[in-house]
Amino acid sequence: MAYPAELHVEILTSREHQMARAVARGLRNRQIAAEFGISEETVKKHLATIYDKLDLSGRVELAIHVLRGSPQKPFGDGGLAPSMDDGATAGALPASL
Repeated sequence: MAYPAELHVEILTSREHQMARAVARGLRNRQIAAEFGISEETVKKHLATIYDKLDLSGRVELAIHVLRGSPQKPFGDGGLAPSMDDGATAGALPASL
């Protein structure tokens, strides 16, 4: 079920925001699982929920969505773009993508 665009930023839980950032950093499910201390299956479930909530088809769309933001699906000012602490420049795709 897709939600109205203006609710997209608020609709994700804190953990889902963290997962979205990890995907945008180019991490694979196994790496995300290790980083968060959860199973790979749990990562898959979180990502499926994120894709559903944001009406996205997969991780590439999610990474682009997080890194670039979108007027229809605001993320650019939602604090999800990687910070300098993440080793990436906001707006730039990670080299691992």
